[in-house]
Amino acid sequence: MIVFAFLTPKILELLNLSSSSEGYVPNWWVSIFFMENYKMIFSDSFPNTSPLRVMWSLCVEEHFYIIWGLSIYFLKRKNVPFLIIGAILLANISRILFFTNGLPFLDLLTNFDYFAFGAIPALLLVNSEEKLLNKIKEIPLRLKYIALALSITYITLSPTSILHIRFLLTQLFMESFFARLFS
Repeated sequence: MIVFAFLTPKILELLNLSSSSEGYVPNWWVSIFFMENYKMIFSDSFPNTSPLRVMWSLCVEEHFYIIWGLSIYFLKRKNVPFLIIGAILLANISRILFFTNGLPFLDLLTNFDYFAFGAIPALLLVNSEEKLLNKIKEIPLRLKYIALALSITYITLSPTSILHIRFLLTQLFMESFFARLFS
């Protein structure tokens, strides 16, 4: 992928196809360590040539798999739900900070929750679903409603919710989870 990303501008030039990198110059070392997304953030320069334009996504994924894998390896199984909740909270706080500072959401911190939401079904599969639901049933109903109200309030009032419809769609995934939660 990295080699293809670097060769694309040369191939387009060879075929006399117009393209523009908007002044963005990729760096081999930055690409090898999947840091192009941070280069884009800090230089405020974004490539206009595919596949470099989406390189930030590959960088985020690679960082996630390394950090998540190490976290899962070193954490006890009972602490994984806290990792998931922490990742979701960290992403939302990071998104607010990035939004208020005019930074693009191209890093792992602002995208961590998308991966963390994907970990919920895996957690339910690994831990028996019935066991988890029994633990959830032990949580007082009042706390469940408070958590639901806070979630809806945040999603509605968040300055980034309008900009990130996919975040709202991710929340819809939780509908079946909450339906079971309150049953």
